[in-house]
Amino acid sequence: RFADDFKPIKVIGVGGFGCVFEAENKLEEFRYAVKRIALKENSSDKEVRDALKEVRAMARFDHSNIVRYYGSWIERPPPGWQSYCNDKKRNIHEMNYWFHDISQPCLLLERYIDLFQLCRSSLADWLKKNPQSRDPAQMRSWFTQVVEAIAYIHEKNFIHRDLKAS
Repeated sequence: RFADDFKPIKVIGVGGFGCVFEAENKLEEFRYAVKRIALKENSSDKEVRDALKEVRAMARFDHSNIVRYYGSWIERPPPGWQSYCNDKKRNIHEMNYWFHDISQPCLLLERYIDLFQLCRSSLADWLKKNPQSRDPAQMRSWFTQVVEAIAYIHEKNFIHRDLKAS
């Protein structure tokens, strides 16, 4: 589905659980952040349940200070996918070739993909680009927004395990 529905633009981030891409939906011509999360073939039932629990929780979050979640699907990537996307030096032409070289769809639960609203910039990027623009009132406002979002997540009995400015 990813290869059929999306045109990858760039890798936004890479972590222990997978990759996040900026990708454009080919039909809508709208850009999304697409998070591809690895579930190993030998993932335990608990790991699969935990992943699905997280997906279901994100689908229920509705808060102005939390990135909007649009959906998920399960698909099997081509062999070598994770090591490929971990190399952030890939250019977009190589990525396009890779995504369109998927020969067969598969319904096995090996990977799942989450679709999120694309933000223009991370807080870390903004801070780097604007070292002189540190208005205390603006900083307090952003801090308050982050605290409100975390409080909302906690009210839903979830925690954020990877909170960072980037």
